[in-house]
Amino acid sequence: RPADILFQCSDNTWQAYNDWGSCSLYKCLSDAHSSRSTVASFDRPIFGPYGDGSADYLDHELALISLAEERGLDITYITDIDLDQRPELVLRHRAVLSLGHDEYYTTKMYDALEAARDHGVNLAFFGANAVYRRIRLEPGADGTPARRMVNYRSIKDPATKSDPKDATVNWRDAPL
Repeated sequence: RPADILFQCSDNTWQAYNDWGSCSLYKCLSDAHSSRSTVASFDRPIFGPYGDGSADYLDHELALISLAEERGLDITYITDIDLDQRPELVLRHRAVLSLGHDEYYTTKMYDALEAARDHGVNLAFFGANAVYRRIRLEPGADGTPARRMVNYRSIKDPATKSDPKDATVNWRDAPL
């Protein structure tokens, strides 16, 4: 619904650090042949630091959300996937808040926030490394959109040759 404030939940980052099944986009716990995965699936439980599926929500997002709700602020919520799939939603708000370690962005997410800013929507990033890594979202095994997050972090991404603007590198790095 339209509201003054839109809170953007950093679920891409949660999945990037999620090592359920032994690998995350940062490390592999049991595979001696791979230092990390290049694809993270949203179709798995979150194995976070608390072992309760909360990922970094408790550390990075809950306190400010609780304050906003306690104060009765006009706030609605969106996930990173929602922003990617329905970028027009940000234009219904006066401000967008990114609270956590909101690191992983698709081009559609980046463009949506930039367009919102250009239309007078305020953007507030309260965490570190916001919009740091460019990712691609791909369908899951059953064809459901945006269920797999791809991040090679280098020009070794096969997309670099076929479509350089689709490369999953840091936003500030070539070929972006």
